[in-house]
Amino acid sequence: MSGADGAVREAALAARIAREGRWRDVPYADAGGGGRIDPRTLSIALDDLLPAERTVCTDSGNFGAEVHHFGPGGHRLDTVVFPPADFAAIARGYGWQALSVREPAGLAPVAAWLAGPRERPLLVHARVAGERGSWWLEEAFRGH
Repeated sequence: MSGADGAVREAALAARIAREGRWRDVPYADAGGGGRIDPRTLSIALDDLLPAERTVCTDSGNFGAEVHHFGPGGHRLDTVVFPPADFAAIARGYGWQALSVREPAGLAPVAAWLAGPRERPLLVHARVAGERGSWWLEEAFRGH
């Protein structure tokens, strides 16, 4: 099978690209629960709600290189883990609309914001599931 650039692809790779060509089509096991939302579930839900023309700014969420480097080795993490913060409350203090999300149903206020005049920016503070680092982070740290 030849691609647009004339390169030859194996049939299995071509099938995978057709099946998983968009990030939201890649199968995954939802790791949400216990007051936390899987970031993949969150991003798919937001993608369904938001218009195509949008600006979304994200934080890396479950990052903290020290936690992922040293935690699996059993090292103490009390000096590298940030205390919980309510970013939605902070944003509201600056006049933004804001909400904290722990499950997909918690995104209902986003639809209301989208239907309204949108006079203020909206901050969505997602409490993401974090037993593991993200796949790209694990890959980046592999072998280090």
